[in-house]
Amino acid sequence: MVEEPRYWGSWKGRVVRAIAIDGARTWNEIRDDTGLSPKSLNRVLSELFNAEALEKRGENEYKVTYDLYKEYQEYFETIDKKTIATAVRVTEAEQKALVSWIDNWKDSMDLTFSLARGNYRYCYIPQIYQCL
Repeated sequence: MVEEPRYWGSWKGRVVRAIAIDGARTWNEIRDDTGLSPKSLNRVLSELFNAEALEKRGENEYKVTYDLYKEYQEYFETIDKKTIATAVRVTEAEQKALVSWIDNWKDSMDLTFSLARGNYRYCYIPQIYQCL
């Protein structure tokens, strides 16, 4: 059995995977690949910087450390690709459009739940909301 790389299964792991495997380099590409909110992405990037697992190149480009890059590359070379879910690329505009559509649907159905912070949780596929 192959050992999972550092941060696998966490938001940090989603960011590392976006950079090391999916080729995301800019803040916008990483946000779109991970589906994290801007606030959450900034927090995760900060935590990765503090752990010295991430470097910023120039103004807009991010890169994981070579050791971490190799961990993810080796992991993805040895696992069965069919067992790993593919991330859904969702832009911030698409996220806002989805929330707007849900709000309109709620109004048309006369529902009262809220998508405000704390009243939803992320499903495995980024940006699909499930009410508590």
